[in-house]
Amino acid sequence: MRRRETQSEKRPLEASQDAEVRTVARDVDILSRCLSIDLEVDPKRARKFAFAAMPDGEAEGLVHRKGDVNAALEKLDLFSAGFAHVIGHNILRHDLPHLMAVSPRFAKRAEAPIDTPWLNPLAFPLSP
Repeated sequence: MRRRETQSEKRPLEASQDAEVRTVARDVDILSRCLSIDLEVDPKRARKFAFAAMPDGEAEGLVHRKGDVNAALEKLDLFSAGFAHVIGHNILRHDLPHLMAVSPRFAKRAEAPIDTPWLNPLAFPLSP
């Protein structure tokens, strides 16, 4: 009867493949803890007028196009509370400052944001 190999007895290629599978699983898991947010703001008056907040996968998001923006932002605050990370394009310099101006509670969302422009050099290190 053949005995099972332990992790340390595996050949290097098999061990690296196992590590790759764990990395992919961890990457997929982080996306399930992220909420993508895009806020539309009138630049002349700094007035928020629309936004979308979308979780990963098939889960339903939150979209506001017209109506009472303050009530919608309160819903966004409650909706985003269950996520570990907010993610967005320029979320650090644009979206989060506008959200925190509405309510200091949004500062909690700034604890672990993911700003997509910062990811570009990591994904494409040779791009100009």
